Amino acid sequence: MVPISMYAVFYVINVYTHLTPEGKTSLTYDIYGFCRFGVLVLILFLLAFLATSFGLTFLYRLINKQKRS
Repeated sequence: MVPISMYAVFYVINVYTHLTPEGKTSLTYDIYGFCRFGVLVLILFLLAFLATSFGLTFLYRLINKQKRS
């Protein structure tokens, strides 16, 4: 979860430091298009990514634990 969180933070910083002169996000830096919808959407996407990451890790751990038994 740490690498995903770090990527999200640096992605947002990179996008918002390269705004167009009109104050909009540039498609060159906002390749996913998350920042065009506002900060609330960014937070929701981050939470979704973290939940997915945690869920997959938990699932892989359960599968690995069953194989050892």
